[in-house]
Amino acid sequence: LDRKFDIVSPILHEFTFQAMVYDLLPIKNNVYTYEDTNSEGLTSKKQIILDENNQIWEELRHEFIGDVNGLLEKKLNDAQNLEKETKSAQRLREKIGKSAKLLDAKKNLAPFYNLAQNCMDRYTKLKVDIEQDLAVGEKTDNEKSLAKIFLDDGLSYKDKVRVILLYILRNGPQTKDWYESALNTHANVPENEQNMIRNLQLMDIDLYDDQKDSIGKYN
Repeated sequence: LDRKFDIVSPILHEFTFQAMVYDLLPIKNNVYTYEDTNSEGLTSKKQIILDENNQIWEELRHEFIGDVNGLLEKKLNDAQNLEKETKSAQRLREKIGKSAKLLDAKKNLAPFYNLAQNCMDRYTKLKVDIEQDLAVGEKTDNEKSLAKIFLDDGLSYKDKVRVILLYILRNGPQTKDWYESALNTHANVPENEQNMIRNLQLMDIDLYDDQKDSIGKYN
């Protein structure tokens, strides 16, 4: 299908684990850096490589983000059941081997709990729920939602542009004054990046409606 049949989907944040990790977190060369706190309360930086050689990543990366913690819990429970079996084992070698597997399991799962939690923290900070509301039109107070995005200094201009695009697609053409206010005053989008908005016209989307009154609600 021509992309004009569905312009909204590429703008939205996705909800599979891999998509959220790469979209929301600072992953460089497939390496995730995180802070780990040991039993003594000391914190250190650690890294994991997110590629096909990481078995846990391979199992989880295409899963819905809401299911990831449950899948991790299942893996941890499997490891704990292994520990219970160890207590009834008769041979010392079996005990040592199973205990080592339990420690490895806990060590290997820990960064993925961290990864999933950071994704959800970023999801909340970016107010992705507002994106969803604008996309499906379940809430009518879109201007109030847009104001929340504009007033959040913690969001980058690219995050704000994403919501502006959705607002335009949901509410139709706006005035030139509205664009001036949205892009320059509130989202602080660099001039050379504003084509992210203007290029909607290449897909036959009308941007300007000078018959409307200037909005100016976010001044």
